[in-house]
Amino acid sequence: MTGLVGEWMHFGAASEGFRYVSMLERHLMLSQQPLSPVDRQALARWGVLNGYRLLKMHARGYDAMVRQLLQLPPGETLELAPILAALEIEHRKNAAANAILGKT
Repeated sequence: MTGLVGEWMHFGAASEGFRYVSMLERHLMLSQQPLSPVDRQALARWGVLNGYRLLKMHARGYDAMVRQLLQLPPGETLELAPILAALEIEHRKNAAANAILGKT
């Protein structure tokens, strides 16, 4: 669900949202302990809320990864190394800032 939330946060709409929700619904229907429709909806909402919270908490890393993705020319093969490197650089900057401030 975080992908759905990230798409909405960046583009203002989630064009792939229905596909994500449908996939989640299929997985939940096949779980060992079937969930009621109300419980499935609650779990989906929890996923959206948790995804939003995580993306906000790690906004700098997320933004760095999005910037890296947007530099990819159309039709080019996606390489994960530069995208993950952008995330790691932001993580290191954040860790250094927290160390200076005395936060753990």
